[in-house]
Amino acid sequence: MSPASWRQAQSYAFYLPTVNLRLRMALDRHSSLSLIDWASIANRPGLTYDAIHLNTAGAAEYAALAAQVAGTLATRIPGGTTRVVPVAGLGGVEPTATGVAVTVTAVNPRSEGFITVWPCGGTKPWVSNLNVVPAGITASSIILPLGADGTLCTFSNIDTNLIIDVTGQFVGGSGFVPVTPTRAVDTRDTAIVSPGQVLTVPLNDVPGLPTDRRAAVVNLTTIGGWTAAEVRAYPCDQAPPVLPSRRTDVGAIQNLMLLAATDPAGQLCITASQPTEVIVDVFGGFDATSDVTPLAPRIVFDSRGVWPLPAGGIAAAAIEAGRSGALVNVETTNPSGPGFITAWPCDAERPTTSMLNTLPNRIQSGSALVGLDGTGAMCLYTMSGTHLTVSTTATVGAAFTRITPFRALDSRLG
Repeated sequence: MSPASWRQAQSYAFYLPTVNLRLRMALDRHSSLSLIDWASIANRPGLTYDAIHLNTAGAAEYAALAAQVAGTLATRIPGGTTRVVPVAGLGGVEPTATGVAVTVTAVNPRSEGFITVWPCGGTKPWVSNLNVVPAGITASSIILPLGADGTLCTFSNIDTNLIIDVTGQFVGGSGFVPVTPTRAVDTRDTAIVSPGQVLTVPLNDVPGLPTDRRAAVVNLTTIGGWTAAEVRAYPCDQAPPVLPSRRTDVGAIQNLMLLAATDPAGQLCITASQPTEVIVDVFGGFDATSDVTPLAPRIVFDSRGVWPLPAGGIAAAAIEAGRSGALVNVETTNPSGPGFITAWPCDAERPTTSMLNTLPNRIQSGSALVGLDGTGAMCLYTMSGTHLTVSTTATVGAAFTRITPFRALDSRLG
């Protein structure tokens, strides 16, 4: 951007946040209004000729985004609706499966809100699996039991399109013990986690969670403050790990699945490098008979320092031979454009699923429990050119039965 263009853009910058706020407020007044998130993909050069007005390339991108949002309006699931998703018996999931690993993706929500997924037949829990922003694409993963009829139920408090991808299963004898999803801590009710503070989460207070567990299935939700932060989750009798469990975005609500180890007293500790709100929801645990190994985060693939993966590129991450799956955290750095990341066992065909949706020139991350091939490797595909970092926080053996990921629900298909 030239100095003249920068000065011109700055002269309008003072009132743009007010305009955006008024547009968001208008959503509550006009039920037929929908917004497009142009800011999410506009953070890159070559879209304007003077830092304000779109050039030909920018106009084409804007029109494509508007068309994408408009094309999904009719298929949004209305807010307040419960949707039943059959899972058992599909895509390699056994009819007797006791639990599954899934990735939940919200596409073009009408406004801010949340998604809850739980086994059908039970009461809808007061927890969330995924928090979403208007007009964006947001994904999160979780391990859940299935209902007695092999189904999952979904609920959204806002109008949105919804995708459910299944990445693996747990069968009888896996050691997976589901619990009624329970909120263990919510710092919005107490005090924000500040730098230097250690938040202690007593997981033994969660009803039904095995006390002889190897790991707890946790959804860690962070609400970023004014500054990006590094958040670490670890057993309270150990030192904080070198690598963070997640990096937060300024002001963003983000979800992260963990297979969390605790100290002998059943406690999980959480620290943050900058003020951050923290919510911990618990969905189950793996008892002492299970073949689940929580790990301190360690990097298994990193393209930084060398060439980024090109658009359409595929990378292989070697994790651990003899293991059937791994919980991985995938981070993208400055993608060239909007896109997605897919992860799968390298000895299978690339599936039509995704674990993380990316935006240009941003750092984003997401987790998923992914199957490994016979050599202990997983493959990753990126739609847009990006640097890619893959770290693992747990491995699973016989407790987890890998499948080729498949899409159990895509409301955009009507």
